[in-house]
Amino acid sequence: MTRTFACLAVTLLAAAPAARGHDPEFTPKQLAKVRACVEHLGKILKSGALNPEAAWSFDLGEFTPHELGHVPEAIGDLDPDLREALRHVCQTTYYRRGPAGRVEGAREICFYLAGPRDMDCLRAFRLLRREKLGQDLERTVVALGRDDRPDVRLVAGRLAKSLIVFGHGSEGLLGTVLACLTDRDPNVAATCANPDVFATREKRVVDRVVAALADVRTLNPLASPADQRRVSDVMALRLSWAIFMERRALWMLRPKLGATGEITLDRTGEPEYEALSPNAIRAWWKEHRDKFGFGTPASHWKSVVDRVVVLEVRKPVQVKAADGVTLTVNLGKYEEGWFDGKPVTSAEAEITASEVGEKEHVATVGAGAAQPDGSLSWEGGIWADGKGLRDFICQGAFLPTDKPGRVRLRLIVHISHEERK
Repeated sequence: MTRTFACLAVTLLAAAPAARGHDPEFTPKQLAKVRACVEHLGKILKSGALNPEAAWSFDLGEFTPHELGHVPEAIGDLDPDLREALRHVCQTTYYRRGPAGRVEGAREICFYLAGPRDMDCLRAFRLLRREKLGQDLERTVVALGRDDRPDVRLVAGRLAKSLIVFGHGSEGLLGTVLACLTDRDPNVAATCANPDVFATREKRVVDRVVAALADVRTLNPLASPADQRRVSDVMALRLSWAIFMERRALWMLRPKLGATGEITLDRTGEPEYEALSPNAIRAWWKEHRDKFGFGTPASHWKSVVDRVVVLEVRKPVQVKAADGVTLTVNLGKYEEGWFDGKPVTSAEAEITASEVGEKEHVATVGAGAAQPDGSLSWEGGIWADGKGLRDFICQGAFLPTDKPGRVRLRLIVHISHEERK
């Protein structure tokens, strides 16, 4: 389990808004139903652990959401393991009744959303990423963004970012990301501001991160590096990186633009990352917001590929670029795993162009080594299309499908308008 999620763990009883307010008075019929559930649960626990199928099989239809939050305490003198299992069943029922109960993997997803272990929400996150993209998944994400549990809200924020990157930019999803960036739990807000938040290509998202430079709430010391004690520290770090990538994209066009006056070069002549102060970030954003292009300023670059393709390892797929170049995308590696208690992905896809003589390497998207789920790969280089040499920027993000070995790739390629001198 990651330290970030460790600090977000809360009791299951707090998971449902149903648990708020006065304690309900159960009818004799309801109490009899609870006792029957407890008896059935006892038999399940004797033969093994509670699983998604078993949790889904309980019929608690006569209980309101508010009552479900109090069912585990309805019977006194109950074995702690049995009470925890009953709480798990009630919370599974709570999520089952919402939008999460309508997605294809609902049984496992609702079970893990309700789970008592710190890693259960991360398992639900990984399962939700494999779901079919559409309204059922979007409704689920938006609903989870309003959950009482901070770890569930963080899952919703991360999922919303991925769905926006993959072309599902509804106002509900955007609102979920914006709310996550200013969440009432400071660790949720800081974690939601991972670098992939800028891959949404939404200026309102950047507006929110810039505004959060004033968020001086203290982070849990177990969940953040020593030099990032406040939400504002994390936001400054993320924004410094986004601005560096933007400046680097402009630096690539130096034959046309000349020195921008904003780039510091290292000893090799490459752009050097620089941590910026909050005031410097605010000034930069005020000046550049209208033309900010997330690494691809529209005034200097044009989009030639913006597609979602489904890949399988070592089964090349051809993608036609807008200017007539045919790209071949070959997925060499895609593996999911866990590192330090968090889900990580190792992915690598090679992109080659075949219009210019023999096949020529264009880019590699994916970091190869284990990276957090949802991260975006970024690469620049030289594009040859028969009209001369031009600079290009290639971005790629991976999202798994429900089929083992098959993965979705959002591929974005921009090339400079001008021929390289």
